[in-house]
This record gives sequence, structure tokens and C-alpha cells, in this order.
Amino acid sequence: RATAESSIAISCLEFLIGRNALSIRLGRHSIGNSGRHCLLCFAVLMILIAGLRFISPLNKASDSLADVSHVTMAETHETIALTHPMKEFRFQSIRPGDHNLSTYSAFHDRRDSSSRPVVRVLAVALLGGGGKVLCQLWYRRAASVMAAVPAEIEVMPDGEGQSYESWLISCKNPAADGEVPYAVSFVRSACGQPHAVHPVIPLPSEPVRNGRFAVCMSPLQSKYDKVDELVQTLELNRLFGADHFFVYKHSTSRRVTELLSNKHFASDVTVLPFHPPLKVDGKTKSSDSAEEVKYYGTIVMLQDCVLRTAAQYEFVVSTDTDEVIVPRGEGFRSWRDLTRAFMSDGSIGGLLFQNSFFRLEWPSDPGVSANTTISGLKLNTLLKLNREAEVHVHGSRSKMIIKPHFVLMLGVNYVWQYLNERNTEFIKYNVAGLHHYSIGGSKEMHRDDYVRDPLMLRYREQLVAKVLQARTALGLPVS
Repeated sequence: RATAESSIAISCLEFLIGRNALSIRLGRHSIGNSGRHCLLCFAVLMILIAGLRFISPLNKASDSLADVSHVTMAETHETIALTHPMKEFRFQSIRPGDHNLSTYSAFHDRRDSSSRPVVRVLAVALLGGGGKVLCQLWYRRAASVMAAVPAEIEVMPDGEGQSYESWLISCKNPAADGEVPYAVSFVRSACGQPHAVHPVIPLPSEPVRNGRFAVCMSPLQSKYDKVDELVQTLELNRLFGADHFFVYKHSTSRRVTELLSNKHFASDVTVLPFHPPLKVDGKTKSSDSAEEVKYYGTIVMLQDCVLRTAAQYEFVVSTDTDEVIVPRGEGFRSWRDLTRAFMSDGSIGGLLFQNSFFRLEWPSDPGVSANTTISGLKLNTLLKLNREAEVHVHGSRSKMIIKPHFVLMLGVNYVWQYLNERNTEFIKYNVAGLHHYSIGGSKEMHRDDYVRDPLMLRYREQLVAKVLQARTALGLPVS
């Protein structure tokens, strides 16, 4: 039975000798060669095919694979067997012991109307990447095909002196008939054997138009255990329109793990393991625990979530667990109100919201804290009504609502690159804003430092009802 190794042997032969120098027709027992290289080519061929049986001629199946620069094709009569299993939700080194490049996920992307389909792969890599990379695209057809194509690499601009960077790898799909590869692997040379193998998730060529919202939550890390915060955040996002949450898990407490799997949330939450094989502690800066990739690989996580949601959701919201995009203006009570008002003409790919800090170390509002139900439910979004007087400018600490179909590269605070000529709409804070509930200011409140902002009381009854129901279902105290 022919294996991946046999097909790669043929690819390697073609790469070393050149497809025009040697034509293989083993099915007809003939070899045509070129001049003085005849004996050398024949000897190399015999070595490479030793032990392999029934390799058929390159036939019409490969004719549907269009010419792409430096493409190497291999085809066998029987199904190619990948000896290394496909893996999801796991960073994989492209070869044993090679920690210079680790890939996480792969998607077949047809969203860009101006170019041919590509396989997009998310990865972390040592600065410089450790050398060239080839993509191996694997197809299912009567005579299975593996295509080796050059990897096109874009370094995402997230680094701040770390030793590793985030990559968006693109592998052009050479199949002229539009066949989607079922798997992708990576090698350093045409003779390399596949090690890191990912299933390829297909994306639609047309945008989803279902009005549904997915929320991409930054990696939960440092054994995250803020149960009260997480319940409030999930329910508040649901209140504003969230249909589903994609939660990337680096490390959480047992309580949080059980919360996310509880039936009250489970149907609306997808938990994805996310463990970059690097030192990722974003807070400890000691010499023996330096951060190797910025903040737990958040940039790779964001691109994965954009691509992962594009097939099922029209809109994506990117936030952390301590913040929420809040409709503030008259006539705006949900995220859907905002997208109808600002994204209906088709030219806008994302809405950018200004950030404001509501400091948790500042005193709770005395009138609200007197309500034992709100205090018992630990609803900081209702208790903390004083915010910093300064509202950050767009792009500083901002978060977004995007249409994932039109986003090629999403940063933490704004879109770096759109597809198909879309743009960003800047939303004024009095229309909607990012409420950020965190510790970090001064405990002393000076008159010029803060303003009272009671807008969240507009949503008090709905939020109290939702959180009360959730905490009861989860068996958490409610008073």
C-alpha cells in the first residue's frame, strides 16, 4: 500500500531533477531522460522507489491542479495514507525537536474576491522562523494527490521585544476544480516527512447573513478563578445580543471549568484548549520566566476565532472577561441596533469603540449597594458607577464588533487589515462604549479624576434577573 512517504519520494525526485528532465511512466515500463544525466537519474529513481509497488502514471486527476509557482505534485494509484494523525486545538512543531515554528489551526479561505483560494494557518515562530517552509496540501479523490507549495508568511505586528512572533501562513490552493484539501502539513524541504498535520476547515465564499453574534474571549490564564466576574460577563453579553462564546483556555480553576461545562452555559460556549509551547506568562518578567510570545499568544487566538466564526456568524465581538461593549445612546439597546445603524450599507467591516475605566478599587455607589440583591449577586457593573473622566481615543484600549468574513488580520484593539475594501466606523462614546472594570488606578478619588456614570442602571432589572437565574442554576450564593 502506497503511503505518504512514497508520494513524497516522488515529489523529492521531481524537485531534485526537475519535471522536464525526467518523465516517469512506470505503468508502461518506460523512462525518458535527458542527455548526460540519464544514468544518474536512473540510479536516483531506483533508490527512491525501492520497496514501493504499483505507482501509477501521473494522469488526468493532476490535470485539474493549475500551475502555481514551484508546485511539486505527487500522486499514487492507491489512497495516500498520512502516517502522522491530524490534530485539532493543539500547537504542533513542524518536525520533532524543531521549536522554531508551531502551528495551531488551518482554514480554506475563499473570502478574498481578488485572489485564488488559500489555506490560512495560524502559528507562532521564533524571530526569523528558522528557514524556509513548504506547505503539503492533501486531497481526497479517486487517485489521491499531495501538492507541495511554498508558504507565504505574514508576520503579525504584535511583538514588543519577545523572542517569538505570530504568523499568518498562506498556502495557495492549486486545484483548478476548486477541490478543498482535507489536511495540511509543513516541511522544511521537498524531501521532508509530514509531522504537524491539521484538518482544513472550509470557509464560505459569501458572507453569512444571519444576524448572529459570536464573542471571542481572550485566553483564560493563570488558573483563572473569577467565577463572579465570568458569570456577570457571560450574562451581560447575552443581554446585549451574544449568541455563542468561543473561550480559549490556557489554564483555569476547577470551578471555572465546571461553570463552562454546566448545562446553563454549555450549549452556548465552545471551549478551545490553547497552550502555546512557550513561556507565556505576561506578568512575570524575571530572568528565568521571561515572556517569549506576547500575552499568551492572543494574536494567534484572535485570528483563529475570526476564521473559525466566519462560517456560522455574521458578527464577532472581541473582548476580555472584565469588559463589555455597552449601547449608550437613545434608541440603542443591543448590538443589533448598532450594526443596523452603522453597518447596513455594506462598506463597513467593523465598529470601533472607545474605552473607559470603571475602577474596582473605588467605592461602590451607596444607593445601589444598599440593594441587598445586587450586592449579593456581586454585580460590579451596577455597583461601580464612577469611571475615569478621560475616555480613551479610538484605537487605545479599544475593542470591536466586526464582520469576520471581511477581516484578514485582527489586532487586540483594532483591525490591521480588511478584505474586499471594507473600512472601520468609529463609534462615539455617547452612542456606545467599552466599559472596562479593572483595578489599576489610585484608590483615592480626586474630583478631576472621575465622573459618575449611571448608564448601566438602564439595564438593572434585566441583568439582575439573568444573573440570579444563572447563579441559581450553578449553585452559587445569591445573597
